[in-house]
Amino acid sequence: MIVHQSFDVNFTYDVAYTRSLFDIENQTLTRLLGKSRANTMIFIDDKVAQSFPHLIKNAQEWAAAHPDTMTMAAPVEIVPGGEDIKKGWPIITDMAQRMMERGLCRHSYVMIIGGGAVLDAVGFAAAIFHRGVRQIRVPTTLLAMDDSGVGVKNGINHNGAKNLFGCFYPPDAVVLDYQFLRTLEERDIFAGVAEAMKVALIKDKKLYAYIKDHAEAIRNFHWPVLEHLAAESSRLHLEHVGGSDPFEKGSSRPLDFGHWSAHKLESMTDNEIRHGEAVAVGMA
Repeated sequence: MIVHQSFDVNFTYDVAYTRSLFDIENQTLTRLLGKSRANTMIFIDDKVAQSFPHLIKNAQEWAAAHPDTMTMAAPVEIVPGGEDIKKGWPIITDMAQRMMERGLCRHSYVMIIGGGAVLDAVGFAAAIFHRGVRQIRVPTTLLAMDDSGVGVKNGINHNGAKNLFGCFYPPDAVVLDYQFLRTLEERDIFAGVAEAMKVALIKDKKLYAYIKDHAEAIRNFHWPVLEHLAAESSRLHLEHVGGSDPFEKGSSRPLDFGHWSAHKLESMTDNEIRHGEAVAVGMA
């Protein structure tokens, strides 16, 4: 006997663009979550917390002022930024333990504020905890804003292999808060520009021309130009996610242009070469 089972799952999520997400008057999260009274646990990249010393206080005050939208399940958790957070399982099980201690369930939310590595690792922990806790992703680097932060991939490294363990787990919402760009180092800015160039080269002649025509403004960190790059690049990456192969089951992976050597370069240099820099080498 053969019983044929078939069903469809429709994933939808919104990507919002704003500044100063936790300003008391900012209604972005209210528009995204509605009156959900979301029981939320916030994880923040330690580098972001250092650059924005009032961020934790602002998040707590915003939640207190908007209880119909969000309630804090626990004090804000600070986690290691950069690739250190992706080095194997111990930090994943530690985060899951903290989620369990705070009573999170599949109806709860985990808000992740940080660079791409933090989004990958905390997102992976949330995706496998109780088979999946709802995620709100807040990418804080140009690289994460214009690429990984708006997508559906989560993962950690293992034995030098990048993203060996992971999953596809769509977020409930993504927020690009441009204020976080202002404290980035030069290398982080250019790493994000490299990913914008990648997607422009394979998908959008107009964006490529924009990058070329605004090269001097990019070198001088002209913020409206960098914000435009983040917005346009994220839009192009979202088009891919929303296309016919969001979970990369097929053989064609155009967004991996430049990545054929990038991941290997990152592992070989113990991440001394950053992801965007390695992608630039791979494209060249």
